[in-house]
Amino acid sequence: MLYPQAWFESQPNSFVWADGRGLAPDNLGIDDVGFVNSLINQLKTEYNINDNKIYLCGFSNGSFLTQEIAFQSNSQFAAIGVIGGTMNQHLYENGNPNRAIPMIYIFGTDDPLVPYEGGYVSENTNFDPVVGAEIAVDFWVNSNNCQTTLPVEEVANTNVNDNSTVSIFKYTDGDQNSKVKFYRINGGGHTWPGVPLPNQNLGNVNMDIGASRELWEFFNQFTK
Repeated sequence: MLYPQAWFESQPNSFVWADGRGLAPDNLGIDDVGFVNSLINQLKTEYNINDNKIYLCGFSNGSFLTQEIAFQSNSQFAAIGVIGGTMNQHLYENGNPNRAIPMIYIFGTDDPLVPYEGGYVSENTNFDPVVGAEIAVDFWVNSNNCQTTLPVEEVANTNVNDNSTVSIFKYTDGDQNSKVKFYRINGGGHTWPGVPLPNQNLGNVNMDIGASRELWEFFNQFTK
C-alpha cells in the first residue's frame, strides 16, 4: 500500500491535490496526475511490482484526482476506486478515457460536502461543479460498454445504530472484461464505511460494510 501526499499546502498540515476543478494547485499548474504516475514508475525501479496488478483509489479531493487520472493517464492501473467524490462537469462533458477500466464507486446519499445529485462541493461556486453520483456511475457503465445489469443487492443491516444502509449496483460484461460496481450508502455521509470518525461533522458512517475490504475484493479480480 502506498499513501502519497499532495504537495500544495493550503494551511499547516492541510494538503490539496490538483484534481482538475480549478483549485489553487490547479491554477499553479501542479501536475498531480503526472506525479502519481511518475511515483509508480520510480517505485517499479525499487521494488518487485507486478505491473498488471496496480490499483488506484482516492477519497474526497483524492477521488476527484483518481477520475482525472482515469481520463488522462490510466494505462498503469488495472482498476480504480472512488469514495466520497464523483467527477467534475468538464470531464463528464469533454473527457474521453482511452480504454475501458473497471471502476468502483462508494458514495453516501447524505454527503454534506459533495452533493449526491451534483452541484458545487461545499457549496463553493468558485470551483467547477461536479456531476451527481449516479450520473458518474452511468458514465463509466457506458464508457466501459457494460452489457449486463445485475439485480440490486441490499446488504444486511447488521448495525442498526449507524442510521444508514447499503444498496449495491453491479454492471458487468464490459469491454476488456471490465465491470462497474456502485455502493450507494443510503443515509451515509462524507465518510469511509467501516471506519468511525468521532467528533467529525461529516455525516453518518455506515458500519454494515468495510470499504477497504470491498475495494480490495473488487480490485483483486482484475489484471491489466
